[in-house]
Amino acid sequence: MFHLDVRSLFPKTLFRKRSPLRLVRKHFHLPLAAEVEILENRTLLSVTLASAETFAVLGSSTVTNTGPTVITGNLGVSPGSAITGSPTVTGGTIHSADAISSQAHADLATAYGVLVAETLTSDLSGQDLGGLTLTPGVYHFASSAALGSKLTLDAQGDPNAEWDFQIATTLTTASNSSVVMINGGNAGKVYWQVGSSATIGTGTAFAGHILAEISITVDHGASVTGGALAITGAVTMDDNAISVADSMSAMFSFPGEYGVTTGGVVTLASITQNGGVLTLVGSSTATATITNSTQILVNGADTASYGNSSITFSSGTFAGQVWTKLDLPVNYTNQGGAAVHVIQNGTSLTFVNKLGQTSTGHWVTPTQFVATDWGNETGTLGNGIISWSAGIVWSENLALTGTNSGSPTTTNTATPSPIYVNDYVNPGSLAVHLVQTGTNNVVVIDATGHMALGSFINSTQFTTSYFPGQVATISGIGDVISWSGGTVWTQTAPTSVVTVTNYINNNGIPVHLIQNGTSQLAFVDALGRTSLGSMLSSTTLQCDLFAGVIGTLSPSSINWSNSIVWTKTIPVPLLITLTDSNGAVSHVQLTSPNTLLGLDGAMQGLTATRVNGELFWSNGAFWANFDMNSVNALFEMGTGYP
Repeated sequence: MFHLDVRSLFPKTLFRKRSPLRLVRKHFHLPLAAEVEILENRTLLSVTLASAETFAVLGSSTVTNTGPTVITGNLGVSPGSAITGSPTVTGGTIHSADAISSQAHADLATAYGVLVAETLTSDLSGQDLGGLTLTPGVYHFASSAALGSKLTLDAQGDPNAEWDFQIATTLTTASNSSVVMINGGNAGKVYWQVGSSATIGTGTAFAGHILAEISITVDHGASVTGGALAITGAVTMDDNAISVADSMSAMFSFPGEYGVTTGGVVTLASITQNGGVLTLVGSSTATATITNSTQILVNGADTASYGNSSITFSSGTFAGQVWTKLDLPVNYTNQGGAAVHVIQNGTSLTFVNKLGQTSTGHWVTPTQFVATDWGNETGTLGNGIISWSAGIVWSENLALTGTNSGSPTTTNTATPSPIYVNDYVNPGSLAVHLVQTGTNNVVVIDATGHMALGSFINSTQFTTSYFPGQVATISGIGDVISWSGGTVWTQTAPTSVVTVTNYINNNGIPVHLIQNGTSQLAFVDALGRTSLGSMLSSTTLQCDLFAGVIGTLSPSSINWSNSIVWTKTIPVPLLITLTDSNGAVSHVQLTSPNTLLGLDGAMQGLTATRVNGELFWSNGAFWANFDMNSVNALFEMGTGYP
């Protein structure tokens, strides 16, 4: 069962915490005579586009297009409403004079003011940007700026490197010029504040967010990775490719183990990183450099594309291969709800059991690994779980912390919802059973078939009111349960006495029915709550949790008298629960390795597309600043490893 705690589901203006430094009011030449407050010490101001971050193109008066332009991200205009020329929009939504585009414009103006307020680190007035290599900083032009050839932005291995350009009047690029990111540079961390208008020349490959006070023209065949954002005028396009860039989290985390797919065969490979230089070890060994936010250059000659934790090689040493990064969550729970862990450091693995005992380990296939110090015990990856060869199952308990549309803070936690049945015999050789739900709740079934609820009091002990005053201790890997009254249960081979039937409710959320051949029943509902119940007849039943509600049992479903229907399902889908700042709950479902679908609540009907470490929702919201490896683990544990 996955749980995501999301404090806010919709874009908001980013509110900054006031600095203890003295604030002074300054006036800048901003649209609508905007007034902004700035810090007296202005050098280290941080730029954020907040909700405007999701817009690849944002105009004020109009947005016009000629030819087959492709926009990746949101397309918007406000306060104007005209969008002409029918560009193709992917990974985003068109917003014409609505609340989302209006808020984005307000956030754009705020970001523009922050850029104007920064103290320069270098004055490039009168210089052509073409041919320069620039490290992170604030670069100032007293009038216009020109790009005549290639500008190289060198991050020097710093994933947080940022370049801010202050241009008093116009920005113009020559035909076929370019902005190239190297050594880990991120186009989403490049901001171009343009005092009037920007013209991106024919065939230019441009990187960064263009924040123009008046208008932006993107000439034929030019591309922009970042965004074209005009505050008071129009954005004009002609057969372009314009996409948002990931400025709020690292675009890609390279070091680690990879699954390599070649012609349907999957093997292992690895990558280590030193600054912007990568060492790739697969069918052979190669070096590579990070050239921009989507490409690496292998052995100085062959370009490979990367994104969403995969690298595609079209030529050279690894031609025809796709490398997919193998990421695991850090935190898990065992069947009894005890915390267990996997620590991943590059290609190495360390496992920690419920007693704090550790084992080193290594991958043997893209879906299996070995715990070397635990007798080479093998772990196999499943749908949100690790199944160990000794019979123990670890269920992921994934935690993510990020931002929602530029506003702090979004906390996301994720766990699956399996039900585990363990069969034992008591000293009289009579069958007894323990049903574990992956939470603190258990169902205890004694030798008479009586079901009782219980709960764990620590990682190895539980109690039940059915045996008052007694504490049960689970030993070893769960093969012995010792009761404080002296009774010992010894694990046997699995039997079919206790059955678990998995269903989904009306909204596609997993629920469960537990039976043992008696009239007693146990249920686990969509919120993970465990309850008892009973059969009323051969086809009707009741659950103590649902007072006054009767269920009708059929081979494929349970139809409840309150119009809820549980439909039998194989296999059990993962459950993702979203809780906003007001406590409102929604559920979503992983629909592919890169997409989510809202099932109910405020997110019902919304879709989200993963772009590296961010999620872009169809309502214009975006969740960012997540740990890249954890986002990848979320999707891989839910939709499968290569």
